[in-house]
Amino acid sequence: MTDGDDRTIEQIVKQCARLARVRDVQDVTTSPHIEREMALITVNAQAGVQRQEVLSLVKVFRSKVVDISDTQMIVEASGNKEKVEAFVELLRPIGIHEITRTGRIAIGRLSNGTVRSPADDDEENYAGKFKLRTYTTRT
Repeated sequence: MTDGDDRTIEQIVKQCARLARVRDVQDVTTSPHIEREMALITVNAQAGVQRQEVLSLVKVFRSKVVDISDTQMIVEASGNKEKVEAFVELLRPIGIHEITRTGRIAIGRLSNGTVRSPADDDEENYAGKFKLRTYTTRT
């Protein structure tokens, strides 16, 4: 998913279409869609207060622990860009060792956009806000 003017978007579509694994490129700018970003974050998590602090943040942000050692955790966070960034910023004082992020991804809604799920309350996915494109890879 990306933003840009029409010329930039057109160039990105052409470049994606040349990739061997791309099956389809869609413009979801003016249609209802769901948007997410995911991050995997390695953070300090010493047993005791520090670990409890990380677990509390994981719970508040509806994230999950995907790996753990005696001194660190890898946590997975997903949501809109602002939610993921807020989570990362709250983990920084604890000590982040590594972050990997997907960037924004999007998919068209199944409904006509009038029905919202509870997860949408923290999402900024309103059509027309910016140019969005999504692509699907071959399996």
